[in-house]
Amino acid sequence: KDRISALEIVSSILSSDPKNRLALIKKGEIYTLLEDYDNALNIYNKVVESNPNDPVCYMYRGFLYSSYQEELDNALNNALNDFNQSLKIDSMYRPSYTNRADVYYSLEDYQSALPDYTKAINLQKDNPYRYKSRAECYIAMEDYSHALMDLTSAIDLAPDNPLYYNNRADFYKTQEKYDEALKDYATAIEISTDSFGTARAIN
Repeated sequence: KDRISALEIVSSILSSDPKNRLALIKKGEIYTLLEDYDNALNIYNKVVESNPNDPVCYMYRGFLYSSYQEELDNALNNALNDFNQSLKIDSMYRPSYTNRADVYYSLEDYQSALPDYTKAINLQKDNPYRYKSRAECYIAMEDYSHALMDLTSAIDLAPDNPLYYNNRADFYKTQEKYDEALKDYATAIEISTDSFGTARAIN
C-alpha cells in the first residue's frame, strides 16, 4: 500500500516534469520493489536516454539487470555493458566497480572480478563489506592467505558486527581450523544471540 502511494506521488511529479532524473530513478526503484521488472526497466531506459552522460543512470539500470537476471533477457551482458559505460563516463564511480565485480563473480570470472573489488576498496577503504566480497573472490581462486587477511580486515573495521566473525568462522571451518572457528562463532554469539545463524555445529 505504501509503495503504491509512493508510486502515485512520483507519477504526479513526473506528470509536470517528465524528465526529472531523481523522480524517474525513484519510480524505477518502486517498480522493482513491486516486482514489476519490465516497467522498472522501461523507466531506467528513459532515465538513460534523458541523461546519457550520467554514470549513476547506467549503474541503476545495470543493477536491475544484474539483480534480476532470471526475469530479464540477456541480463548479465546488459549489466556489464551498463557498468562499463558508467565507468567510461566516470572512472572513479565506486558503485559500478562493486556491481561489475559482482557480475564477474557470478560468471566465475574471478580474474576480472578481483581488480574491480580492489578498486572499490581503494575508493572506500572503510567499508567492511567490500573486504568480505573480495575475500569470497580470493577463496574461489584458492588464495586462502589473502582471503583470511580480508576477512580479518572486515572484522577490524566492524568489530561489533557478528556477520564478519561468522564469515571468518565459516572460512576457518573449511580449512579445518576448528578451534579458531569456534572462537569466532563464540564471539558472534556474544555480540548477538541471533547472529545470522551462528549457533551451527562443526561436524
